[in-house]
Amino acid sequence: MRDYSKVSAQFWVGKTGRALRGDMQTQLIAMYLMTSPHANMISVYHCPIVYIAHETGSPIEGASKGLRRLCDEGFCTYDEENEMVWVHEMAKFQIGDELKTGDKQIKGLQKQFETLPEGHIKQGFYCKYKDAFHLPDTSKDASPLEAPCKPLRSQEQEQEQEQEREQKAKQPPVDNSTAAGIACKQLKALGITGVNPHHQDLKALLAAGVTVDAIVSTGSESKAKGKPLAWVLAAVKGRIKDAASAELPRKASAEKQWFESASGIEDRGRTLGVTMSPGEPFQVFKARVFKAAKLPADQVRSKRIDAGMRP
Repeated sequence: MRDYSKVSAQFWVGKTGRALRGDMQTQLIAMYLMTSPHANMISVYHCPIVYIAHETGSPIEGASKGLRRLCDEGFCTYDEENEMVWVHEMAKFQIGDELKTGDKQIKGLQKQFETLPEGHIKQGFYCKYKDAFHLPDTSKDASPLEAPCKPLRSQEQEQEQEQEREQKAKQPPVDNSTAAGIACKQLKALGITGVNPHHQDLKALLAAGVTVDAIVSTGSESKAKGKPLAWVLAAVKGRIKDAASAELPRKASAEKQWFESASGIEDRGRTLGVTMSPGEPFQVFKARVFKAAKLPADQVRSKRIDAGMRP
């Protein structure tokens, strides 16, 4: 288990640090990977997701999501089969930019490298640090079908790219002259996937009077990054529904209650079978209606009703 690790303060203002601003869960996972007690000098180590979740106090789902985003940002590579992680730039901070020939650290570094399982992480580490750390040539051990320096991509990233290519192939051409086309063009520029100006929900929202700006504004939020058009439209519909729900109590409170007018009290009295006797003062009749309606006295007082004066 490691006693300490080196973490550069430049992380917070570097490419990854800037990209993660506002995403505290992923920031926590990144800091954990750089300071994990399971890490080693070459920054390639066994790191099951349950370790991350348990030692950061995160739910499994949150740990997995944060790790996926770090892979997407190019911060690290994760091998699910072997449950190993490689933090790409970490070795540079633990060891240095490069080692001189004969440096005592080379032997230990090479030993750790040679124990790594064959795969894209070992290839990637070799390609990045072979010259700086004098790594032994592994090309003779590689499969003849496998390029020695294959670009680093996780299996999930490759699947996502393939899905994106399929989605783009299926997307109909965007007509920029229509409101739907303008919305789709702007959403696509924001990174929203699956844009389709013929989407029924998009057409329905625009027909109902929702503006292009309102739809694009929802798509520009940080949590919408990389989401499909359907997600953005569902978010817009949800906000419209929430706004309508919030409006109902205001409308209800603005409407006049039956006990706030003489005519309303008379109508309620007829409904309850309470009629005004000949010569009966209206205040007495009103009290009988209130009693029959079981209207709370404090509610009546709060309205300051003066039903004795007819409208």
